[in-house]
Amino acid sequence: RALKWARSQAGKPYQWGGAGNPSFDCSGFLSSIHKVIQGKKPKGRLWSTFSFQGKRAPAGWKYHAKSPYQIGITNK
Repeated sequence: RALKWARSQAGKPYQWGGAGNPSFDCSGFLSSIHKVIQGKKPKGRLWSTFSFQGKRAPAGWKYHAKSPYQIGITNK
């Protein structure tokens, strides 16, 4: 069921902070797959997307972020 639902989302554009209205970002998509597996509606999110504050960093992974998640990705 979850795989069928995930495939039905193919072709939708990436939406920063998206949680299914009308499309998703990466964490919103994974949150929604998790909800489908649990038998819940695939809208909303379990995890969070946020922006880093402060100095720009080289593009790539950012470790030891001061958040519950401890990791992030930068694009600049």
